[in-house]
Amino acid sequence: MAKSISTGIGQPALRTISAAAALAAATALLTGCGSGGAAKVDASPSPSVASSAPPSADPTAAASAAVLTAYRGMWAEEVKAFASGSLKDVNLEQYAGDKALADIKASAVYYQDNNQVFKGEPKLAPKVTAIDLSTTPNRATVEDCVDASNFLPVDKATGTPAKITDANRPYVQTSSVRIYAGRWVVMESTINRDKTC
Repeated sequence: MAKSISTGIGQPALRTISAAAALAAATALLTGCGSGGAAKVDASPSPSVASSAPPSADPTAAASAAVLTAYRGMWAEEVKAFASGSLKDVNLEQYAGDKALADIKASAVYYQDNNQVFKGEPKLAPKVTAIDLSTTPNRATVEDCVDASNFLPVDKATGTPAKITDANRPYVQTSSVRIYAGRWVVMESTINRDKTC
């Protein structure tokens, strides 16, 4: 998400083309088991057994799931914007901020000005590669293999595919995510076309 944005297909401006995918990452829920039955009172005193509380969820795992939810949410809103050719009714600010938000909006304006919309959806495979819950704000890094071969710009009026200049192949996108206003927000995304995935 820097420089010119590209769908991995060669259009100037679609860097973080977010989303497509509007698929949120699933978190594992821990469930505790309770044992039923009435307690029997013993005539002779016996040592009391402290009830052990179920172990709390791993904070790193929970935070990583929330990071991926924010990342996929950004992509979902981005795809919505590019598919409709408008930023109206798109909630990008919920998931993207700073440079990531500015880049997506700039790309959306570029395609609007060229009367282009996107068809299809990108395929995503994001994973959290680093997370730091000891800093304020908390920070994380997401690395994704973005396949935009089925997420392509077309002429809004005719549906004619737009010409693309870049090799249309999967590319690696690295995103910086941090806590902002009490939630995880993608702040910047960069594309590394030299790295295959």
